[in-house]
Amino acid sequence: MKTLLKLLSAALFLIIITIISSCTQPIIPQGYALIYGVADYGGANDLNYTDDDAEAFAGLLTAKGWDVRLRIDSEATLSQLQTDVSDLSSIITAADRLLFYYSGHGVRLNLSNTEPSAAANPYDEILLLYNSLSTVIDYANGNQSADVLSVTVSDDSLAILLAAVPAVSRMVILDSCYSGGFIGDGFTLDTTAADYIKYDFSSSFQPAETLSLYLAYSPSTNDLPQSSFSIMAASGENEESYESPSIGHGYFTYFLLKSPSGADYNFDGYISFIEAYKYTALSIDAIVNTGNATYDYLPHIAAFPLDPVLFKAD
Repeated sequence: MKTLLKLLSAALFLIIITIISSCTQPIIPQGYALIYGVADYGGANDLNYTDDDAEAFAGLLTAKGWDVRLRIDSEATLSQLQTDVSDLSSIITAADRLLFYYSGHGVRLNLSNTEPSAAANPYDEILLLYNSLSTVIDYANGNQSADVLSVTVSDDSLAILLAAVPAVSRMVILDSCYSGGFIGDGFTLDTTAADYIKYDFSSSFQPAETLSLYLAYSPSTNDLPQSSFSIMAASGENEESYESPSIGHGYFTYFLLKSPSGADYNFDGYISFIEAYKYTALSIDAIVNTGNATYDYLPHIAAFPLDPVLFKAD
């Protein structure tokens, strides 16, 4: 009888704890987001849906309680980005979240004469902000005096710019070609390996080897260091990303927008950075990567050991 009473008491205790915990909502830091989207590049190299990507993601974040600054096409310049970051630096506290999102063209250039990471990696990934394409083309065609960094933001310069903002978490989401190159050397989890062999998704999505990688991780001084940033990139360092008229978005952003209703894998009512990534990557793999057994277009991530909350689940 005493054993039965002990079991019943233990069961009752667990029920009470469950009820109490289910009524307790975690305190989510205030979020501030800079959303940049460029589709208008002045002619033949225009994109179709990157501005729509930015507008839709800004709308989602606004609906989820984020303080959002949206810059589309002619507003999405380097000087505007510098102003926005400066303004946020005076508002954001060390208890807040910062998110930078970009959708547009991305390129790789050798900026070895100007970039601090040149000794380790002569190639830098570049986000083409508004009115920057002609300068980038000029530089790529051999004009070394073309000042690319006066009109664009690179992996290194973006890290320096955003690191000045005091925040409990800094998140960067990039829907552009070669965006995986913004992830600093060291600890990452890529769904597509360097030799383009398919990654085997685990149920937990945090394989044991990632922990050993993190423990041995030494932060790099170039790109976006994972000691300071959680990064989600639409493609790898040598991969392109894609948009489609059938969905009116880039594939990466299209599925990211759906993550509030499908990515709550631990059923806690919130979508974390890694959960949103998992949902987006799995959706792309299941729906977009068809008919080609040797190469996959998949997003990459660096978000360990912290996994910041993006927003509430639907």
